[in-house]
Amino acid sequence: IEVIVVDDGSSSEVVPAVLERMKEVVPFALVTLRQDNAGQASARNRAMQLARGGLWLFINDDTIATPGMVAAHLAGHAARPEPNAGILGRVVLKPDIPMTAPHSLHFDHMYASIEGRTELEWHHFWTTSLSVKGAFFQQHGITFDAEIRYLHDDVEVGQRLQEHGFLLYYDPDCLGYHDHAITEADLLNNADREAHSLV
Repeated sequence: IEVIVVDDGSSSEVVPAVLERMKEVVPFALVTLRQDNAGQASARNRAMQLARGGLWLFINDDTIATPGMVAAHLAGHAARPEPNAGILGRVVLKPDIPMTAPHSLHFDHMYASIEGRTELEWHHFWTTSLSVKGAFFQQHGITFDAEIRYLHDDVEVGQRLQEHGFLLYYDPDCLGYHDHAITEADLLNNADREAHSLV
């Protein structure tokens, strides 16, 4: 596998140094790129330009892949080899972070709404643990809208993908942990930025 990390203008010089050291010890190809801060959509677009693999797995910077996540995504695509098929995995709060009301409102309610389902709609295109065939994106010229700097840049892509017959399937075995403590203030700040993205 190949892992592409795009440093979206972090203020610390530690990040690129750590990434360079990691290249020497990880058992996979690690590609790193640093850009001036332009938002997660821009970062994803840069990674997509570099990607050499046939399957692309998107995770957020605060998503920790569980040991079985990649294997589960691979199995999902083996079962659904159609070029227009994508797999959405589940993300839950990292076990050592206490569950609070802000946490339950941040992610858990989203996944509760699709519990027990297999086929999903375009508005479930959440890049927390989501895999697609890269060729399908390239065939239809799909990129993320870099003007949407925070939240819903992924759902907007889902809306465009469905116009090309994209199908999204849910597999909770493609599990990731959300490693991000969310306070009430964070939740309200997210809502403010979310409003700008929706507009």
